[in-house]
Amino acid sequence: MMVIGLVLAPVAVNMAMGKTGDGAAVLVPERTALFISMLSLAVTVLVSLKGRGMLRLIPILCGITAGYLVSLLQTIPTPVMGGIMLLLFGAIMVVGLNSLVKAGEDLMEPRNMCIVSLVLVFGIGGMVFSAGDFSIKGIGLSGILGVLLNLVLPRSRRPAA
Repeated sequence: MMVIGLVLAPVAVNMAMGKTGDGAAVLVPERTALFISMLSLAVTVLVSLKGRGMLRLIPILCGITAGYLVSLLQTIPTPVMGGIMLLLFGAIMVVGLNSLVKAGEDLMEPRNMCIVSLVLVFGIGGMVFSAGDFSIKGIGLSGILGVLLNLVLPRSRRPAA
């Protein structure tokens, strides 16, 4: 049984990388294939660890389902996904600003204005931070910037109203 697993291991690796079992042809771009295969693996492992009794039979089905779901989403044209992402991230921004307003935060206070404006400009403007092979941009960079500014900038000395 172990020998069969060892013989099939290269086939599994090739398939996870988007190639045919023998690695002769590329069926799916490697990055896409690795994303789908790692997502399927993660779902399968989580369900198998959390599953009890007969539920232990479900991980394979969950892994396959997750892979097919991601594959289905990949069939949506890039411009359509771009439009959806614009609305999604814009709505997230509005919800965040609304939360600040409802919490009674004064967005005209210099500290708050600095944080909010820099986060928005870095995220929307496409700012990129690179150091060697490492690079971060967009929402990731904006989120990190917001957390750092919140920690570094001094808080107002005025008592909250």
